[in-house]
Amino acid sequence: FVYFKDDEQHNILNVASGIKSFGILQMLLSGDFIKARTLVVLDEPEVHLHPNWQLKYAEIITLLVQNNRNILVTTHSPYMVEALERYAEKYKIEEKTHFYLAKEEVIKSKNNNKTLSEIASKLSEPFSVFDEMDAEKL
Repeated sequence: FVYFKDDEQHNILNVASGIKSFGILQMLLSGDFIKARTLVVLDEPEVHLHPNWQLKYAEIITLLVQNNRNILVTTHSPYMVEALERYAEKYKIEEKTHFYLAKEEVIKSKNNNKTLSEIASKLSEPFSVFDEMDAEKL
C-alpha cells in the first residue's frame, strides 16, 4: 500500500497510524465495499488522531450516514461524541443518529439520544483530576 502526499509516494508502513485510519476508510469507499446494507463497525476511531482530525473523521462518518450507510461507532472521546452530534444536526440526519451509553451494571443498553449530557459527563470524568489539582494549588 502506498500513501500519496504532495505528489510524493510514501510506503504505508512509514506513515502515522492516524493517516492509516483515513487511508483504510478511503480504500473501503473507493472500492465500493461500503454498501447500503453493510454495517461498518468503527471501534474507537479516535485512537491516534489529533482532536482536529477526530472532528474531520466524525464529519466523514456523518456524511456516510447521510448517504444511507450504516455505521456503528464505539468511542471514549468526548470530542467524537460531540462532533457526531453536531454534524448530525448540521447535515439534518438526527433521525438516523442514535447514541447509547453502556453501563456495567446493566446487560442491556438503552437509547440515550436525549441524555447526551450524561454521556459527555462520563467521558469527561478524567478532567476532574485537573480540577482537583487546581483546587490544591489554592
